[in-house]
Amino acid sequence: MLLSYLLIVALFASIGAVITLNTMTMNQLQADASKQVEIGTYVNTYAKGIDLKKLAFIEGTVGNEQQSTIDDATASAYITPCEDYLLATLPAGSDQYNTFKQCYDLSRNVITPTAAEIANIYTNDLTDRYTEVQTTLSPRLATAYAEIGTNLDALNLAVIESVVASSAQSQSYATFSIMLAAAGISVIAVVSIVLALVMSKRITNPLNKLTGVAGKVSMGELNHEIKFNTKDEISDLGEAFQRMINAFKMTSAMAEGATEEKA
Repeated sequence: MLLSYLLIVALFASIGAVITLNTMTMNQLQADASKQVEIGTYVNTYAKGIDLKKLAFIEGTVGNEQQSTIDDATASAYITPCEDYLLATLPAGSDQYNTFKQCYDLSRNVITPTAAEIANIYTNDLTDRYTEVQTTLSPRLATAYAEIGTNLDALNLAVIESVVASSAQSQSYATFSIMLAAAGISVIAVVSIVLALVMSKRITNPLNKLTGVAGKVSMGELNHEIKFNTKDEISDLGEAFQRMINAFKMTSAMAEGATEEKA
C-alpha cells in the first residue's frame, strides 16, 4: 500500500517539476521578448534622430540656419542616448550589434565629418569646391544615410522576428505544460483507480476469508489454518488470528484432559 502511495506521489512530483521548469523557461522567454521590444523602441528613436539630422543638414544648405541648429540639437538629443543604450545592451558580436555598429560608424565617421566639410565650404564661400560638393561629398552623404536606413530596417526586422520567435516558444511551452498536466491527471486518475481496485481485492478477499474462519471458530470448528502469501498488515492479522485459534486448541485440549482425569 505504501508503494502505491509513493508511486502516485512520484508521478505528481515529476509532473510538477517539468511544469515548474517550463514556467521558468516561459518567464525567461517573455523577459527576452520584452527586452527586444525595448530595443526596438530605441532603434526607432534612433532612426527618428537620424532623419531629423538629415533634415537639419538640408535646412542648413538652403539657408535656414536657425531651424537647422534647432533640429540638429534635437537630433543629437535623440541619437546620443540611443547609441549609448544600444551599444551597451546588444550582445557584442551578435548580428544585431554588428548591424547597429555599422550605423554608428557611418554616422560618426562619414555623415558627421562630411556634413561639417560641406557646411565649411558653403559658410566660407569656397566656390572652387562647389563642384566637389555636388560630385563627391553630397553623394557620399546620401549613400551613408541610405545605408543607415537599410541597416535600421534590417535591425527592426530582426527585433520583430526575435519577439515573434520568443512568443511562439513561450506559447509552445505553455501548450506543452497544459497537455502534460491534463495527461498527468488522467494517468494518475487511472493509476489510482487500478491501485484502488487491486488494493481492494488484496484487502477484501483476505478479510472475507478471516470473517468466514471466525464464524466457524465461533461454532467450535478449530481445525483451520490461516496463511497469506503477502507480507503486510493483513498477513500480520492472519498470523495473529492463527495464534488465537492455536490458543483455543490448546485450551480445549487441556480442558478435555482435565475432564478425562476426573472421570
